Amino acid sequence: MTAISLEAIKQRLALMEDAEIIDRETTDGLRLTFVYLGTLIDQERLNESILEPLVRSFQSSVKKSLTTARITRLSNLEQALQYLMKGSVLVHDSSSG
Repeated sequence: MTAISLEAIKQRLALMEDAEIIDRETTDGLRLTFVYLGTLIDQERLNESILEPLVRSFQSSVKKSLTTARITRLSNLEQALQYLMKGSVLVHDSSSG
């Protein structure tokens, strides 16, 4: 199994036209990267349920900021890609490595 990293995910998604990678910073200065497949998600729901709450948050972690989303910590690249293919949004917290 391949270790999960933002760079590894970007490499695997490089040829996918619907792959979206968005960088944002929270009000508290936490840098986050969102990765998803645009054809598999509802953009309005993404904005309302994930992007806006996180970017406006003063919480110190993603888990504390998102109260309406199910959060799963992923351990390898294959698992991350499976979640993406099912329509999940990956959130990389730069403070978590």
